[in-house]
Amino acid sequence: MNKTPNRANDTGVLGEQLSFIEAEPLCPSWPTPGTLDSIALEMLLTGQTLTHPDFQRATQSWRLAACVERIRNHHGWPVITVEIPAPTRRRPSRVIGQYHMRPDAIELVKGIDHA
Repeated sequence: MNKTPNRANDTGVLGEQLSFIEAEPLCPSWPTPGTLDSIALEMLLTGQTLTHPDFQRATQSWRLAACVERIRNHHGWPVITVEIPAPTRRRPSRVIGQYHMRPDAIELVKGIDHA
């Protein structure tokens, strides 16, 4: 299966370029503490950019995409996905997701104790 980056993804780079459109107000919720979802969210809220290999090194889990899906769709956090080339010898056209949090969400939680 050839997975080519979707350049029209409104949660990716093109969506960020539309900065003249006001973002929706944030009303996110927190995942259960200690879960992979909460670990991924905490990493993203520190401003880290995550890929599957980064997440696996930190958690021994390859479930980053599933965590991001729940963080974004169930908890309402504006996680941005950018598909980046990650070729291998067997799959030279391979791409993987690189995730980061929208900057206004990081600002929103500065100084808030969510525990």
